[in-house]
Amino acid sequence: MRPTDSCSAEFFKKEELHPPPAWARLDEQVFAGPGRAPAELRHRLQFRVTIVQVLKPAGGDLSRENIMRQATNLRDLELPMVLPGIRVSTSPTDYYPVQQLQLVRFDGKRWVRFGDLVYDE
Repeated sequence: MRPTDSCSAEFFKKEELHPPPAWARLDEQVFAGPGRAPAELRHRLQFRVTIVQVLKPAGGDLSRENIMRQATNLRDLELPMVLPGIRVSTSPTDYYPVQQLQLVRFDGKRWVRFGDLVYDE
């Protein structure tokens, strides 16, 4: 494990974290091979999950006003590749979705969490 890797390899073996085959094929075409850009792939998966959570309550009304109303009212959304306890929340006056972080240190083999979550409210 390299210092640039996130947490542990076991975490990323979870089946629910992998994109469906169609997305994987697109990723292979865009990045000329699987696994070429793991950080970007994780970011895109987080984005996809968030967009689905915005679009579900929007229903058939895809107007800008309704989409913004849904996007600015996310409550305690847990994303699949974010550490446990870190949640996405927004409001009409607070667009900053992630306000917690977890401190980690590299022990020579992997990243190890320490301390409680840090909140920025």
